[in-house]
Order: sequence, then C-alpha cells, then structure tokens
Amino acid sequence: MSIVKIMESSTSRLSLLDSVTGIRTYRSVDEILSANEAWAHQHLLLKAWKELQLTSVCSINGLPTVYVRNNSQALTPQDIAELHRKFWNQGLATVFLLLDPNRIRVFSAMVAPIDPLKATEADIAESLLVEAIDDATQAAQDDLVLKIATGQYYTSKSDWFDPDQAIDSYLLRNLEAVRDELIRDNANGRLAAVTAHAFLGRILFVCYLCHRGIINLSTYFPNTNWRVVC
Repeated sequence: MSIVKIMESSTSRLSLLDSVTGIRTYRSVDEILSANEAWAHQHLLLKAWKELQLTSVCSINGLPTVYVRNNSQALTPQDIAELHRKFWNQGLATVFLLLDPNRIRVFSAMVAPIDPLKATEADIAESLLVEAIDDATQAAQDDLVLKIATGQYYTSKSDWFDPDQAIDSYLLRNLEAVRDELIRDNANGRLAAVTAHAFLGRILFVCYLCHRGIINLSTYFPNTNWRVVC
C-alpha cells in the first residue's frame, strides 16, 4: 500500500503519526490510567480532564502537549476566557484546541489570561485566539497536531508562543518581586535574602500541600474565605 493511500485514512494516519513522530493520543481517563508513559503526569492530566472537560490529550514524546475539548455548541467569551485561565495556570500542555461543529479554535499556554468576567468576543479574538480554522474534521485536527509535533506550528505562530508569558515565568517574576520587597530596607526592617528565600519556599510547599488536598487552610484559619485560583 502506498503512503498516499495510507494518509487517506484518518485511522491509518494517526497510527503512522504515532510511529513516526512519537504522538500518543489519550481519549479517556482509563487510557490515561493504563498508560505507563503517562504516570509522571497522571495527576495533572486527570485534573485537567475533569476541570477542562477534555475529550482527548495528545502527548508528544511522552510530554502532554495538546489538550482537546469538543463542544456541541459555541461557548460564551466568559467561558472561553475561564477555560484558558485554567489551562494557562496548569502549565503542562502548550496548546488547547476548542472544537465546535464548524471550527477549531487554537489557544496557547504562552499567552497571559484575561479577566473572564469582563471578556468579550473581541477580547478573545485580540488577546487569546491564536487562530480559528473553519474545518472541524478529524483530518484537520490530525494535521494541526502534526504541525505542532514537528515544531512547524510554533515557528509560524511565534508571536503567540512567548515563554515570558507562560505561568512559570509569571510565577518567577512574582516571587522575585516579593523577595525584593522582603529584603528591602523600610520602616519595618528587612529580612536577610536567605531568610526570605526560606520563607517563600515554605509558602510554595504549603501551596503544594493544598493543591494535592493534603491540608485545608480553613482547618488552620477558620472563619476565613479562601478562593481556589488554580
């Protein structure tokens, strides 16, 4: 059978992509749980699957890279902005595909989120949307994933994939700003840099414990309203 004939079949194309480019697609929670290569990212994948209501995840060379959500109808701008905020805040996959019956909308994890409560269609188009593809077929989705896997997509859309806009860079900038404030001379004195670093390290560890559900801040600080932002 010729390569051309193989590529005419979506199923065969996916199989070919898997073997040539290292793409692996998970289409259910059970597939994620049973995949040995997904074990390192299993907790985050299951969280994303639930919170973003994913329909599939594409992993490239063992790294979850593309999240896919299929919708029967178009979402509101507020819903889209909230989904992007959660996707960006996780910091695992780099591309989020929102599919409806007529198109594929592409979003990047390297674009800072906007306020979901104030988001409009114009805001989504101007600030978040990498592109909209007026073809929601499986073949169009497969071709897009292949471009991502080869790096071609990142090169052609480089303005939308700025590492400085990713959650990791955002976190580091905020930690540096807090550190600088803690060690700065003021009326309340200052901390030594090593003490400030230790303090911030403890905060990050507590955040990890809260995120994993090991502790609950309301147990230690009752009568205080806590809001989960990730």
